[in-house]
Amino acid sequence: MKQGAERQDKDWLFKFLAAFFLGIPLLLGVMGLVGLWCHNDGNPRAISSQLMMWMLSPLWIALLGLSGFFRSSRQAWGVLGGLSLFVWAVFFLLRGLCL
Repeated sequence: MKQGAERQDKDWLFKFLAAFFLGIPLLLGVMGLVGLWCHNDGNPRAISSQLMMWMLSPLWIALLGLSGFFRSSRQAWGVLGGLSLFVWAVFFLLRGLCL
């Protein structure tokens, strides 16, 4: 093995925590956008409601796994926080236009 080939990521925990804490607001905002797009009325028995409900967990787990690809924990917090704010801003803008 070459010297320096083993690279240990020292801030993996903070990347994981960024995905853990900022992943849920991001994905809930995405669910809200999908609900607007599907014209979901909030009926829990509707197919679109079931799809959104059951897709949250796999997407969150995927986001937790992909959080290691960020270069730093600062980038992870910044990107996920910025995306979350952007998704929620778009959601409230579209919801305001639809009503």
